[in-house]
Amino acid sequence: MSTDSLPIELVIKVVKSAYGGVDGQTLASCVLVCKTWRAVSRPYIFECVKISSNERLIALEDLVEHDDAVGPYIRTLIVRPSVELATVPSPWVSKFAKRLPAKLTRLQAIKLICIFDLGDAFEHGLVNEFSKFTPVDRLIFDQCALNLTLVYPLAAALPRLRHLHLGIIMPIPYVLPNLPEQLHPLRLTSAGLDVGDIYPYGLRELVSEVQAPLRSITLGVLNVADADTLPSLAPLAAVINNDLMSTLQEERLLYTGPVPERVVLQKLQRDLPDIHARGVLSVERV
Repeated sequence: MSTDSLPIELVIKVVKSAYGGVDGQTLASCVLVCKTWRAVSRPYIFECVKISSNERLIALEDLVEHDDAVGPYIRTLIVRPSVELATVPSPWVSKFAKRLPAKLTRLQAIKLICIFDLGDAFEHGLVNEFSKFTPVDRLIFDQCALNLTLVYPLAAALPRLRHLHLGIIMPIPYVLPNLPEQLHPLRLTSAGLDVGDIYPYGLRELVSEVQAPLRSITLGVLNVADADTLPSLAPLAAVINNDLMSTLQEERLLYTGPVPERVVLQKLQRDLPDIHARGVLSVERV
């Protein structure tokens, strides 16, 4: 039996299995089998796209410009100019929102990783250009060096944003003469924060910026060697007012390390007795 004569259901099953591969080579090979396999594979290949350089940005812009089918396949866009956080800005980062929004009509999530300072980008109109990513409902910052006063206007530029996650962020000074305009109210239903340099300051800022009832808060903690190394989560209780408490449906802690989940949960219950009383606390070792 030739590959052309295989039932389409079987082809889809094979491609989905290849999609879960680590290196992506198997999925890339599926495209080369025949036209049917190519048609089935392409949505999976382009579902998540990473831009790591100006050359890759230009290549992606040209691709979605000349192939109208590709843009709607892209659901997650990762912008990562370096493997590790650099100490100088990458000028091309300010350009990624110029041409792509019109073509990425089904984009759901944007991840900004290893970004150093966006001050120059804001001066060149990044907020207004970013606002054209209208379908996006998830925005993630991780391993970045940014000032939080610039993070929130960027998040508020997305009219449908419902989830904001602040990963490990190194705070840097605010240098712009004027704070960028906030285009929309920040109406999140869930927020995430990795417990790092900006905690609890970042948590307080995040909660104060949200103009809609949060339903879920997720905190991430790395390398919990024992219960004593787990940071106090009492600051979380300090920033959750009565209005937020009434709408909160989930407070989750994700962590790595050998400590059993029950031990971490017990500490969480001691630090957050009022939230514990609502029965919304949970922990997960990842």
